[in-house]
Amino acid sequence: MRTKKIKRIVFIVISIIALSLSCKVFSPIEESPSPTATPRPSATETSLPDIILMDSIGDPFSPELGSSTYDVQNYLIQIRLNPEVIDHIEAVVEIEAFSLINSLSKMSLDFIGFDILDLTVDGIPANFERVGDKLVVDLPKPISKNQNFSVLISYDGEIVRRSSRYIPFEESIGMLFPDSKSLVVASEPDGARFWFPCNDHPRDKAIFRIEVTTPSKYLAASNGRLIETEEIANSQTRFVWEHPFPMATYLATIVVGEYERFEQMTENGILIRDYIFPEIQTSAFEAFSQTTEMLEWLESLLGPYPFDTYGHATVNIPGFSLETQSMVVMSNMMLEEDIVIHEMTHMWFGDWVSLDSWGEMWRNEGFASYFSWYWFYRDDLGAFNRDMASLTQDVLEVENLEALGNLSPANLFSYESYTKGGVLVHALRLEVGEEAFFEGLKLYFNRYGGMTASDEDFQMVMEEASNLNLDEFFEEWLHN
Repeated sequence: MRTKKIKRIVFIVISIIALSLSCKVFSPIEESPSPTATPRPSATETSLPDIILMDSIGDPFSPELGSSTYDVQNYLIQIRLNPEVIDHIEAVVEIEAFSLINSLSKMSLDFIGFDILDLTVDGIPANFERVGDKLVVDLPKPISKNQNFSVLISYDGEIVRRSSRYIPFEESIGMLFPDSKSLVVASEPDGARFWFPCNDHPRDKAIFRIEVTTPSKYLAASNGRLIETEEIANSQTRFVWEHPFPMATYLATIVVGEYERFEQMTENGILIRDYIFPEIQTSAFEAFSQTTEMLEWLESLLGPYPFDTYGHATVNIPGFSLETQSMVVMSNMMLEEDIVIHEMTHMWFGDWVSLDSWGEMWRNEGFASYFSWYWFYRDDLGAFNRDMASLTQDVLEVENLEALGNLSPANLFSYESYTKGGVLVHALRLEVGEEAFFEGLKLYFNRYGGMTASDEDFQMVMEEASNLNLDEFFEEWLHN
């Protein structure tokens, strides 16, 4: 029965959740899981200092992250890395921003660990202090509203390893060294601050230029296009990457390893570049063989692909994949067709339009799950509807699931956000009808592309496309 196909995909997704959080293999699931909710802290519970909460970006789900007093326009990250020197970073980061308030006198950055060697604001040395997980910079003179300024920070040292409120395992977020010959950056949701100073929340997107210097036997890849490669002294190579599209901090990535690089160009002018370890080349080629077809299929449903590059970098971490913008990182052991389409869907849901609050994770993972299921039924909508009806019934029979609109931090990456979220998407498609559903999604990307959107924004767009009042629908699916 074809229902088994869609349930198998659900099982794989659930496996990825567990593996990516714990990096431990567990037995395959044979039947639909029936998770039971356990008591968790409220999303708004915190013991953070008042000074940090006063300057947060204003996401009640993540009160410790970000600042609402300035807006970053550009990050220039110059970083020296060696996979053989585990957990060590030498870097210089330049942050170009403008003030959002009158007379900005302090700049609060999210940043954990490292020794700060030098810090200047517009070329003038500035004092700073570490307050919890914040780097608070005393600006040499107040910055007027809308005035541009630049902060240059040099630092080095060892990466601090600890869990976050959202991923309760060390070695699971930020810059990871899976072995002595490769490294990868995977920062969702709050791991960027573990490797560079930033305004670490999707509400403040910026343009990134990332320059990686590493021993010449390695290749280094990042977001966007490789615009320069330079051989320098001491058998080192500098790789310069630029991505001229707004990007959330958690989506910035770096991979370093003994890769082989493969390139192709789609008919629409999208540069696809894959970084693959030689020993897994055959399985990677098979997994990535439909990349162009997948992109064209998603474009037909969601509108134009939002960036000018795409690709994959394989990594030596079990059960791991992440939709880092324009360059997906994927475990050598999870090179599966459904994972490829899942992460590609995130280029629209999560990357081009990001979450206004981390508590709205269902839109990221629910849509990515849904289109990864739909891909396998793309030529038989009737069978897809029948099997989705069966999956929906399974979800409705699970007891004690958290409401999608009120997930706890520890349950951010969960059966609820992936599977229940995907079922919500299908229910919405049935509620508004085929034409309005896809018109609404395209309108959503046209209106909020390059920015963030809230659940309320999404509902408003779908109501506009369908000419329906969806209050009751979203109340039932998100809050009950």
